[in-house]
Amino acid sequence: MKGRLLTPALLASLCVSPLAFANVNLNGFASVGVGFSDEDGGALGYDKDYSFDPDSLVAVQIGYEINDRMSATVQLLARGVDDWDPEMEWAYLSYEFDNGTLVRGGKLRMPLYMYSDYLDVRYAQPFLRPPAEVYDIVALSSYTGVDMVLPFEAGDSTITLQAFAGNTSEEADLGTATIDFDMKNLVGANLSWEWGDVLARVVYAQGDLEADPTAGGGLGSLFDDKKGSFAGVGLRYDPGSWFVLGEYGAREIDDEFSDVEGAYFGGGVRINAFTPYIFAGFSETTDDDDRAGPFSTAFDFERKSVSAGLRWDFYDNVAAKFDVSHYYDFNNTDGGFGSTVLAQGLDELTVFGLSVDAAF
Repeated sequence: MKGRLLTPALLASLCVSPLAFANVNLNGFASVGVGFSDEDGGALGYDKDYSFDPDSLVAVQIGYEINDRMSATVQLLARGVDDWDPEMEWAYLSYEFDNGTLVRGGKLRMPLYMYSDYLDVRYAQPFLRPPAEVYDIVALSSYTGVDMVLPFEAGDSTITLQAFAGNTSEEADLGTATIDFDMKNLVGANLSWEWGDVLARVVYAQGDLEADPTAGGGLGSLFDDKKGSFAGVGLRYDPGSWFVLGEYGAREIDDEFSDVEGAYFGGGVRINAFTPYIFAGFSETTDDDDRAGPFSTAFDFERKSVSAGLRWDFYDNVAAKFDVSHYYDFNNTDGGFGSTVLAQGLDELTVFGLSVDAAF
């Protein structure tokens, strides 16, 4: 499959051959993954015992065309890591104007990354899972609010501006405690430029964090009355028989909690039904010298990565993927994988994964 960044207006056609019942469209996607690590410690949710949970999920998306301009969309998603409890990932109304401008309101995907709009549709991605070096920088996947998508034709190219605003709630796993926090006054925008086989993208978002400052023995203060922001860029060149792509992202949060940056870059070659690929990346905290007190080193981390894999499109709308991801150069930190890795004194580990992805 030749991956293209889908605008929200095209999301309804992401999963091929939807079942149509009058004005109702039913789509879905699923991934069944299994993997393990050569070290205990919970890297990407895996340790030495193989598990099906971290990379397995299933979703159903229902769209209803209210009229020629307005539609409603609901997506239910169940993940293995959440004991297959279904959650409503999307629930929104959309309205499209004559000039192609799209306005949506409700529960929407947080559009921070190149693959955000179809983050869980693993079939639409070249790798087994989105690179954690960028996609774990901000763990917020959805928000409640509005967005507006404005496409512009610029010669032989298309420029698309997406502006968004709203609020969201999430939890942060700090190892010793899990902190619930709210992000309010969320505002942001991304701009993409597509010219032939080239796609370039930039994004910026910011919001206000609130939490119970006494939660987790005082760790909630890390998220209470703070400002956070994210900035990122992405680039892809895909002429068809091969592709290269990469992204960079940076997060900043006031005071003691860590600021993080990360990036990945790589590509693959399509040889009939097979696509071998390789990617390299890094992730690290950028404010190690600015934090003081008990948090001076608790949130420091750094790591590098290299991932190699093979995608096999062995049936219509179904692909199998095998991936080996090696993480190294933790430099006396936990590598961003948690205290168990640090306690073992690990400086590298490898995660092996196999998945079957489908869209229907």
